[in-house]
Amino acid sequence: MLKSFRRMFVIYKGYRLRLVISQVLLLISAAASITLATLNQQLVNEGMLAGDPMVIVQTGLWMVALAVVAGLTMAGTAAYAVFFAQGTAYLIRSELYHKIQTFSFANFDQFRTGNLLTRLSADVNYIANPVLYTVMLLLYAPFMVIVAFALAMRDTPGLVWVLVVVSIVVLAVIGLIVPQVFKAYEERQKRLDELNNTLQENLAGVRVVKAFVREKLEVERFAARSNAMRRPAFDAAFRVAALSPILTATAQISTALTIAIGGQQVLTNAGLDVGQLVTFMQYLSLVVAPLAMMAIVVPFILRGDASASRVFEV
Repeated sequence: MLKSFRRMFVIYKGYRLRLVISQVLLLISAAASITLATLNQQLVNEGMLAGDPMVIVQTGLWMVALAVVAGLTMAGTAAYAVFFAQGTAYLIRSELYHKIQTFSFANFDQFRTGNLLTRLSADVNYIANPVLYTVMLLLYAPFMVIVAFALAMRDTPGLVWVLVVVSIVVLAVIGLIVPQVFKAYEERQKRLDELNNTLQENLAGVRVVKAFVREKLEVERFAARSNAMRRPAFDAAFRVAALSPILTATAQISTALTIAIGGQQVLTNAGLDVGQLVTFMQYLSLVVAPLAMMAIVVPFILRGDASASRVFEV
C-alpha cells in the first residue's frame, strides 16, 4: 500500500535538512505537550488540595511557558508542511505538463483531454494535501501514543487497560472504514475522468451540438456521467464523515469510564489520588487525539496515493 505515494519521496532529496528541522520542531511540540500534562498531578495534589498558592502559581507559569513552546514549534512545523505541500504540487504539475507536451498522437488517444485535466488539477491537489498532513503527523502521533502509554504505566498502571481498549477500538474503526474509502476514491476518480471528458467534448464541439440541435441529448449524457460519479463520491464522503462522530463518541465514553472507575478508586483510597486521576485523563486525551487525527488523515493519504498512481501513469 502507498507504493505510488512513496515513489514521490525522491523529489525531496535536496530538502532533507528542512524535513529534519520540521520533525525536530514537531517532537519538541509533542514533548512540551506531554510535560504540560504531567504537571497536572503536581498542580492538583501539591497546589490545590494542599492549599499552597506558590505551587499553583509556579506550576501555572510553567504550564503557560510549555503551552507557548508547543504552539510556536507546531506553527514552525506547519510552515514547513505548507512549503512541502505547495512545492510538491508545483513540481508535479510542472513536470506533468512538460511530459504531456512530449506526447505522441497515440498517447493522446490513450489519455483524453478530460483525463489529463483531472490529473493536472484534482489529482495534484489530492497529492499535496496528504503531504501536508504527513509532515505534520509523521512522528507526532506515534511519539505521543508511545510516551503517553509509558507514563500511564508508570503513574497509573491500574488504568492502562482503558488506554488499550480505546486504542483497539480506534484502530478497529480505521481498519474497517479506511479500505472501503480507498476503493471509493479510486472509483470516484475514474468517474471524474469520464465526466470531464464529456464536459470537454461538449464545450469544444458546442457549435456542432447546436447545429444539429442535440442540446437535450448532451444534457442527458452529462447528467448520466454526473450521476455515475455521485455514488462513489457519496460512499467515500459518508465514511469519512462517519469517522468524526464515532471517534468523538469513543473519546467521550472512555472519559466517562475513566471518571467512574478512577473516581471509585479515589473515594475508596485504592491507590489512586485526584492528581493521578486528572493526569491520567490527560494521558487519555494524548492517546485518543493523535489516533483520531490519524483516522481522519489516513483517507486523505489513501486518496493521495490513488492520485499519485494516476499521475505516474502519465
